[in-house]
Amino acid sequence: MFIIDILKVSLFTVIGAVTLLVLIAVIVRKKEIRRRAIAQENLSEEMKAIETIYGETPITIPTNNGEAQIYILERSKKVRIADAEYTFGEICSHSMIDEKTAETMTTGITFTDSVSARSEHKIKHDYIMYLNINSLSSPTVKINFGNDVDAAYKADAIFNMLEKQSHD
Repeated sequence: MFIIDILKVSLFTVIGAVTLLVLIAVIVRKKEIRRRAIAQENLSEEMKAIETIYGETPITIPTNNGEAQIYILERSKKVRIADAEYTFGEICSHSMIDEKTAETMTTGITFTDSVSARSEHKIKHDYIMYLNINSLSSPTVKINFGNDVDAAYKADAIFNMLEKQSHD
């Protein structure tokens, strides 16, 4: 009987711990959703300000998984990245790097005659672009796209076109 009571207490302890972990995960997720909503509001305000200043709607490319933007101003022939502004001609070249890392995650534990764990292997991508700028004080700009492959390739294609136009 004593062993059954210990198992009951252990089971309730595990259930309580799992419930607590789920609640913490929900709270963290809600905070992340709110943080992203605030970041989107800030980007919308920034976009309106840029449209007012330059009189044109820029091409936008999200960076840092949507938390910042690259603005391409075609008529003005300028690129805005964070608080910095460059003319098309100031951009000498660029390179794109995918800093891949392998991750192993335990996806389940099986209790039979012995304990075994299933694991899942994933490749995590972190796309980074380096711009070479015609500036002795700040010759490179690092732009992180996180795992957003579409934004990374869009930026790569646009900067290829800008470099081609400046060399023609």
